[in-house]
Amino acid sequence: MKNIIISIFTIYLLSSCLPKADEITLNPQSSDYAIEKLNVPATFDFKNSKEVKISVSILNGVDKPLKSIPFTIVTEPNGEVIFTGMTDQNGLVEVSKDLGNHIKQLSFKTDMIGIPNSLTVNIESQKATFKIGGSKPVTSMFVENETNFSNAREAFSTSSDGFEYEVMGKWNSSGVPEYLEPVNETITTEFLQDINSSLPESKPLTGTHPEYLKNDRPTTLVLNEKAEVWITFVHEGAGWQNSLGFYKFDPKAPPKTVKDVDNAKLVFPNVSFPGSGGGLVSGSKVKIGTFDKGEAIGFFLLANAFQGKDAKVGSGYYTHFSHSELNVEKNSDLRRHFVVLDDTKSNRMLVAVEDVSRESTPIGCDNDFNDAIFYVTSNPVKAIENPSIPPMDTKETDTDGDGVNDTRDEFPKDKDRAFSSYTPSKSTFGTLAYEDLWPSKGDYDFNDLVLNYQFQEITNAKNEVVDIKLKTVIKAVGASFRNGWGFELPIDPSKVKKVSGQSLLNGLISTSANGTEVGSNNAVIMVFDDAFDKIKRVGADFINTVAKQPYSQGDTMNVTVELTSPVASSTLGAAPYNPFIVVNKDRGKEVHLPNYKPTEKANTKLFGTLDDRTNPSKAIYYKNFKNLPWAIHIPVSFDYPYEKTEILKGYNYFGKWAESNGVDFPDWYLDKTGYRVPENIYKK
Repeated sequence: MKNIIISIFTIYLLSSCLPKADEITLNPQSSDYAIEKLNVPATFDFKNSKEVKISVSILNGVDKPLKSIPFTIVTEPNGEVIFTGMTDQNGLVEVSKDLGNHIKQLSFKTDMIGIPNSLTVNIESQKATFKIGGSKPVTSMFVENETNFSNAREAFSTSSDGFEYEVMGKWNSSGVPEYLEPVNETITTEFLQDINSSLPESKPLTGTHPEYLKNDRPTTLVLNEKAEVWITFVHEGAGWQNSLGFYKFDPKAPPKTVKDVDNAKLVFPNVSFPGSGGGLVSGSKVKIGTFDKGEAIGFFLLANAFQGKDAKVGSGYYTHFSHSELNVEKNSDLRRHFVVLDDTKSNRMLVAVEDVSRESTPIGCDNDFNDAIFYVTSNPVKAIENPSIPPMDTKETDTDGDGVNDTRDEFPKDKDRAFSSYTPSKSTFGTLAYEDLWPSKGDYDFNDLVLNYQFQEITNAKNEVVDIKLKTVIKAVGASFRNGWGFELPIDPSKVKKVSGQSLLNGLISTSANGTEVGSNNAVIMVFDDAFDKIKRVGADFINTVAKQPYSQGDTMNVTVELTSPVASSTLGAAPYNPFIVVNKDRGKEVHLPNYKPTEKANTKLFGTLDDRTNPSKAIYYKNFKNLPWAIHIPVSFDYPYEKTEILKGYNYFGKWAESNGVDFPDWYLDKTGYRVPENIYKK
């Protein structure tokens, strides 16, 4: 009789087809599986990812918040986009994202002029904190409060044609002048937005504002009366470490050759942000002197002249002058490197530079004229007015009026939508892999249902979620059970306006008019009720788990969850939220990730039966007598084992990871040297 029972149970395990696993009475702890010989800590949750709190603070040079600054967060080293948004009134954004254990660094990216365009930080204690800007930014490239101002030269010949300049004083190892004004200038978001409209990043000025480049547009400044003059740094958009200065000349007898340029002084030895090889902040200001009525000011830029190793200024690749005829290009139409614009709102004269030779080929020149941006002010304030200088472009286009410029708004004609964030990223998929014999243990190959997913959260200008979009495709069905799959959101079902794209064809799931499942306190979104409706057998007992059998491509499903009103991302938590399967059309038989709670539809009478050791009083769910799970979440597209091949035989360090409570080999799932046993992992 015992042998008959064992034979029946063996058939059950092989076929995964008996619907009443709870009726089997064999000893649950008898096993030949190597994975069950592991000593897995009772507290281990088998998480291959962690919820990381990302905090972004953006300040100007006087430590005031900058609102409405758009930015993107990407993973390193691959630059995969996980979040796009915009700072609030306090210059802040906080969001949590589910990130793979292998991700150790994140980077902040922006093309907003006036803001450092990149900063990379380490993830520490499940936090990634970005402080962008401020009066004393701290990065690995900049030493806060550095006082070693020791590098200077009396004069320096930059090229064989004899151009010389004087220095205004000393600077530190990052090229920050000792002679900066003690208080930075106040730079506002509105001012930066006007600059972005006038000189958009990576867009040729020849196309966006060709009027700025007309020959009759001044590239120098003439004093209408005696005045004190200051130069303020705003932005650098260059890959080089440039040096910037000015020269004084008689407008009635302007220089005709480089040798004619005298009275030249170096102002900023290194026109670079912290994190970009320098230490200037937007608002760093230098007084360049007092000028008499009728005197004129020109500017020069030494391309890539700052030598970071020695903190010295060399000759650079070439020198660009305000007087275009002095520049290096053979084509006279391409010699212009400076534009001057009038900010009539603040009586500032904006000066912008293109740092690469405009005839350059292989480096290439983008002609956006924002590689170095600064402005000139005077006292009296109108001493440098000139009606021939074109005004800045203040007509930022925001078609839907949501406060996000059309060039950065993913939905420029929709006031309720502006940005998108992704899990695991915009260009990658994660994997959920299940065993379906719960509450009996399975064979630990984690291929009874394998699906790839990508969640997209669409947010408004306030970074609140308005839509959730899911793209998913079934990779494998190593079972004959007809399993369904869905996920639970931690919000009331009434918060969902509409769900579209589901495949519920078998009468198992009852839904409300909005598409959420009836009878749950939280919004439960069942995506499909039978995996075989979305992937077809092609001459195989199981699908995509058995060697040398035909491969079947699953259908890509696109599910959209529209919310009735915007929801804070902190309320939703991190995707993939609470995903689970419904086993073989038995709605009460749910399988969740370890320690994730079931929905109200789950049959809790199955808890603690057979191999299950769920204990709600201790917040333990869906773990068996050896603390092993029935489901795993992999934050990359997972290569699962062949049928009846336990995961230990495909992944060499899964066991060490589990026994160490996740400390050792937390990236065991990656395709790194020595991590895998290729012959035990399914291939098409």
